[in-house]
Amino acid sequence: MNSVDTFVGRRIRQFRWVCGVTQAELAAHLSVLPSQISAYEAGTDRVPAAQLLQIATLLDLPVAAFFEGMAASSGAGRSTQPKVPSPAPSDLPSTSLGMTDPRKVALQNMAQTIAAHSGQTATPALARTNLRPASAAER
Repeated sequence: MNSVDTFVGRRIRQFRWVCGVTQAELAAHLSVLPSQISAYEAGTDRVPAAQLLQIATLLDLPVAAFFEGMAASSGAGRSTQPKVPSPAPSDLPSTSLGMTDPRKVALQNMAQTIAAHSGQTATPALARTNLRPASAAER
């Protein structure tokens, strides 16, 4: 498979994990085996558009969320090199708190995307590694 499939698969895994949905639960929702979900998430099998829509609906996300951060393809049929954007400090409060691990930054970025789509705000907790919903005063 190409890098787009790998990128989308990783985003499925990330969003599924953040939403607290197991591979088995997602597989049951799609009427496939958990091994198929694993193959989608690894990027070894391409996710059919209809199933991507079902996944987005289950996780309460727009389909576009699975492609956010990926560079546009420069030509049809070519593999693209996905790029994860570097958030500006104003967009990602964790950078001002010294959070430098790319995985943690990516996780917070993903949490903020989910929160934005649900009408809430995600802010870092005092421990810097835990996210908590923003209070009404912080919104």
